[in-house]
Amino acid sequence: MVDFNKITTPLYIMCDLVDYSHINNSKVKLLDYISTQNSHQPNYIGLVHKRFSSINIDIKKSITSEEIPKFTEDITCMLHFRRSPFL
Repeated sequence: MVDFNKITTPLYIMCDLVDYSHINNSKVKLLDYISTQNSHQPNYIGLVHKRFSSINIDIKKSITSEEIPKFTEDITCMLHFRRSPFL
């Protein structure tokens, strides 16, 4: 697993399960933002669909970049789902 506490540059985690957000004049499906300054607490975001057959996740160095960050370790992404208390 990649230890995101050791990263030196911020990372943007995109996912097709979440709705679009406006970040720096760009419309993106941002799941999470990871930097050296933020403490990583669980972040619950509403899903676009209740049912899905696949999950696509992109990790980027910037919102507009298509360059894939290089990691020396395998990446494991754990998603936690819970029912909204408002339903």
